Amino acid sequence: LKPLVEQLAKALAAEPSVTIAIVDMEENELPSRYFPETYIPNAKLFVAGKKRQPITMKSVMGQSFEMLSAFLQEHTGVEVNKAVEKAYPEYCEKLKIGEMFDELRAAAQARPIRRVVGRAGLQGLASALYEHLLDPLLPSPFDGDAAAAAPPVPQFARATSDPNAP
Repeated sequence: LKPLVEQLAKALAAEPSVTIAIVDMEENELPSRYFPETYIPNAKLFVAGKKRQPITMKSVMGQSFEMLSAFLQEHTGVEVNKAVEKAYPEYCEKLKIGEMFDELRAAAQARPIRRVVGRAGLQGLASALYEHLLDPLLPSPFDGDAAAAAPPVPQFARATSDPNAP
């Protein structure tokens, strides 16, 4: 449950009307009128203006992210998808996503993408971009002479039972 609650908190980080908290009931003494349950885990929603009347989510164990989101939306009107869309521009700026896409685009255009029989061209592109992300300074094994860059072709010999046969 904790990873799902943390994921929900990240998704709603840009939503000022929602604060998500995890409280360890074994380490914190809280009024029993808010937490009368004798079992853990349990989930409570304290709605602004109604903090003395928390809403308990029934059967919290086994809930999915979508179920937690739906519970929150039902009682607050806050939609997780809209909160994520609202936070996306700041997220992109913080992690420099635009710069990363520019770098990957330049890397893809700077070197030939090897086509391999039996693999889609998109797989070759993905492989080249993956190599670039692992080490941007590593030259492509396909730069330069195409013959030198080609993988070795296995040499097959005819198998015979005569050790003196050519």
